[in-house]
Amino acid sequence: MYKLQFLSCIALTLALVANSAPTLSSTKDTKKQLEPLLLDLQFLLKEVNNYENLKLSRMLTFKFYMPKKATELKHLQCLMEELKPLEEVLNLAQSKNSHLTNIKDSMNNINLTVSELKGSETGFTCEYDDETVTVVEFLNKWITFCQSIYSTLT
Repeated sequence: MYKLQFLSCIALTLALVANSAPTLSSTKDTKKQLEPLLLDLQFLLKEVNNYENLKLSRMLTFKFYMPKKATELKHLQCLMEELKPLEEVLNLAQSKNSHLTNIKDSMNNINLTVSELKGSETGFTCEYDDETVTVVEFLNKWITFCQSIYSTLT
């Protein structure tokens, strides 16, 4: 009788592992990857907020799309799809500033980290909210998303 329960437990464990259920080590890895992503997003927000009023007002005219509901790592695909427009906006405003290299480094870091975190799932399609957001709102919302995911892993 106990043998059947034991075998059922093993089968369930194998099914979870095979379907990429989070394990303790993957949770730690995810947390380690989320930290630099969060720092890079915060850096970009700080850079955006440091612009002169004229540049910031111009940057705020560009609109970005946010997913309707971002609650899982797979939703990072939506961030990835908006990285190119974000980089273009930041480059426009930074054209004569020495921080351009730092911004490019942060954008590259974000791109690599998001690719690692979201995994190889290619079938996910983002469902975007109808309303667009400014660059400041965009960065704030993704920072909040990362903090939320991070807090669920603790």
